[in-house]
Amino acid sequence: MTEQPLTPRRLTPPPAPLQRLIPARLVGELRLLRRVGALLWPHRLRIAGLAGCVLVQALSAAAAPFLIRAMLDDALPYRNLTLLAELGATIAGAAALGGVAGVGATHLSHSTGHRVVHRLRTGMFEHLQRMPLTFFTQSRTTELQTHLVTDVDGLVLVLTGTTSSAVQNGMLLLATGTALVLLDWRLGVIAVVAAVVLMLVTGRVGKERRALTRRRQRGFSQLAGLIEESLSASAVLLARTLGRNSDQRDRFRTESRRLAEVQLRGALAGRWRTAVRGAALITLPAAVYTVAGIQIAAGATLSIGTVVAFATTLTRVIRPVTALQNASQGFSGSLALFERIFAVLDLPAPGAAAPGAPPLRVSRGAVEVDDVTVRYDSAEQPALDGVRLRAEPGQMTAIVGASGAGKSTLAHVLLGLHPPDRGRLLVDGQDLAQVAPDSIAHGIGFVAQDTYLFHTTIRENLLFARPDATAADLVAACRAAKIHDLIAGLPKGYETVVGERGHRFSGGERQRLSLARLLLRDPPIAVLDEATSALDTRTEAAIRTSLDRRAAGSPGGRTMIVIAHRLSTVRAADQIVVLHHGRVVERGTHHQLLERDGYYRRLVTAGETAQAG
Repeated sequence: MTEQPLTPRRLTPPPAPLQRLIPARLVGELRLLRRVGALLWPHRLRIAGLAGCVLVQALSAAAAPFLIRAMLDDALPYRNLTLLAELGATIAGAAALGGVAGVGATHLSHSTGHRVVHRLRTGMFEHLQRMPLTFFTQSRTTELQTHLVTDVDGLVLVLTGTTSSAVQNGMLLLATGTALVLLDWRLGVIAVVAAVVLMLVTGRVGKERRALTRRRQRGFSQLAGLIEESLSASAVLLARTLGRNSDQRDRFRTESRRLAEVQLRGALAGRWRTAVRGAALITLPAAVYTVAGIQIAAGATLSIGTVVAFATTLTRVIRPVTALQNASQGFSGSLALFERIFAVLDLPAPGAAAPGAPPLRVSRGAVEVDDVTVRYDSAEQPALDGVRLRAEPGQMTAIVGASGAGKSTLAHVLLGLHPPDRGRLLVDGQDLAQVAPDSIAHGIGFVAQDTYLFHTTIRENLLFARPDATAADLVAACRAAKIHDLIAGLPKGYETVVGERGHRFSGGERQRLSLARLLLRDPPIAVLDEATSALDTRTEAAIRTSLDRRAAGSPGGRTMIVIAHRLSTVRAADQIVVLHHGRVVERGTHHQLLERDGYYRRLVTAGETAQAG
């Protein structure tokens, strides 16, 4: 059966009259439990098998006191060795059957729990992948890591051990309690009432555990964020050059102490109550003998076998009662984890493409931006306001403007990463909003100023763009990007590990590796966002020639859209589009725009003045 992806759910609230009668907190609890139940529903057959195994285990345990009573009342007094052997063999057989059922229950609970956790983790990862770029600019990576790893991993114990323990021990307690009542209803009622009263004490402990779990997970996120901020190469360099290493150590020590205090409180939560319950349960057998003695003295008919079997069985109630108490506390704490996970799954993400959406097919590579407007949340002015432009195949279109003019936003729109609030982005007449999102990357390549490299080898970083590329393809792309000679001179060549975020290399070298990755993929349309800002003008010109020369099979040549500040970068552009406050204020060639003596000329003059200074 194909596994359905997790999707955000909006549960129908209770009718208005019920909402007024039911406390809001309880309504929230019920919705949360319904969502947890929805996660388990696809595994209902396995859960039914688990229940069957637990039932067999409980019945085998419930049979023991009756067999013990028969041994004491019917076999031993009459020295009936045959009956004694039969009863002993029956007890051993029941115990063996219960053990086999227990192993089966453990297997089913663990396999079901891990499947649920796997589905949750992959569903969260896929949902986060669909989030817009603005979400990642406003979120801490470590917080997302905590959700995907620590939060979900915290559910493994609950869904495998705690839930299974609750079901097994609950059934065992029910069966044992029934057996106790059948042995002697007066003693049984006393024992069951005592156990129920003691279990009711766990409610407050569960609430405390839930609150502490929330604080603990937040502490993990904050500590992980501090580690990432303090131990990356850039952070270490900054702290050492500013002499702030001691401050970083103090911050880490403070966060670690806070987390340790929360973990200690979680470990101690409810321990004194557990100790009181344990002591009370241990005294129950003595109470049984006392009550039984009083009943016998009063003339009640109670056999020695019944009293011994009852007392022996009552000691078996201690383990399931204690286990249920621990399971209740563990499950209460897990609700905080479910809340955090569901909060991620409920984050609004752009809608997926309609079923059967056609892939982007690039024939010529003509790009048209048609009246595009983009406004970010809480922004007073739109980042792009009615932008129109057309980039022709085989030509280079340069996008220039001051900081905050909307250049990077336009790049994200061109790549289909940020849907416009108004207008369209057309590639050979195809609206990017109507094509399959995954197909856009096959036709449009991108290189950013802030080059990202994985902490692996140069070869693996390049193959990320094109996994089926040969060694000759890698060398050709790196030669075109003017980086092959540097790589060949390294002791391990293309097997050299680049380090975290490529810190082994300089900024210009990282940009050349990123450009080599683009050339290896060879898309018909390329968007470069300050992709050559760290290169000298000579290397930049050579690489641009390589980019222009490679036509990617397009009859008109590669469509180049370049976002840049440097005059050397835009001078040779076939078309320069000038953005100011999200609007296109000028367009033309370098010489045409200089002759107009407008905004572009002021940008050029300001740039030349800055370079001269």
